[in-house]
Amino acid sequence: MAAVVAVTLCAQIAEGYAWYAFGNYNMATTQLRVTNMASSLAVISSVMLVSSRLRSAAQRLKPLVRLGDLSFGVYLCHMALGTVEAKLLSTVGVSGIAPSLAMWAAVVVLSSAAVALCRRVLPKRLQRLIGFA
Repeated sequence: MAAVVAVTLCAQIAEGYAWYAFGNYNMATTQLRVTNMASSLAVISSVMLVSSRLRSAAQRLKPLVRLGDLSFGVYLCHMALGTVEAKLLSTVGVSGIAPSLAMWAAVVVLSSAAVALCRRVLPKRLQRLIGFA
């Protein structure tokens, strides 16, 4: 199953670069790609096949639990932060796979930090309204 996840993620990356090469890479196309659904289903299937012993060990890893708690908020704001980061990188003329991977990691970290900050600062009612609670 790990091979299926790896293949679908590679296909997702390749399809993203193809959309980008044809000049039609925006928020809408990132959500419409067929490989997004395939890789999501592969990851979900893999998690479901993991033994309960391994699953309980993963649940004790604080960073994974914290990211899971923030995941919906991260989903809601990651595209905005990714767009800003991409504009900044293109402004300074940085491109390639390594900067793209660094940008992906930065988007996850910054989105998680933004959601965590909003959860501390905003009232619960507003958090629920915007999907961060």
